[in-house]
Amino acid sequence: MTEASTDRRWALSLLVGAAAAWSGLCVALWWAGHAPSGPTPIDGWYGLQAALVWLVVPLQGLVAGRVAARVAGTRPLGTWAASVGLGAAVLLFVVSDWIAWAAVGFDGLGAVLRVTAPVSLGLGVGVGTWRLRAVGAPAGRALLGVLTGFFVAAVVGGPFLR
Repeated sequence: MTEASTDRRWALSLLVGAAAAWSGLCVALWWAGHAPSGPTPIDGWYGLQAALVWLVVPLQGLVAGRVAARVAGTRPLGTWAASVGLGAAVLLFVVSDWIAWAAVGFDGLGAVLRVTAPVSLGLGVGVGTWRLRAVGAPAGRALLGVLTGFFVAAVVGGPFLR
């Protein structure tokens, strides 16, 4: 099995797992009567978001992977490398949200997110960079590729996910 096919399997598994965990969290928050802070386009936003994550998270993974591989100069071998990192980051972030919600309640999530968000991002960038290095990207280009890929993925998914 090649690095690229291993990355593809890991990326798809992590992205589907992240979408499932996030969708489940959104449903639980919606049923509990919570709403995101700040304005949302509709009431019951978490209910709609529970469906949207199934489309947006895999799309973000695909976009992040392709952009990162192009910037790092590893396309097509590195196409899924940054997707592994993004999937790991989103899954860690969402699982930590589940745990934090259970431990400190909805009102305490903001304080916990100040720690879990950068930790999750750092893990994802590290994993994506490591995977791009495994397919031959120099360290600097791998890091730049992952950061660029994650930025583009945030722009793609940001309007839909809160």
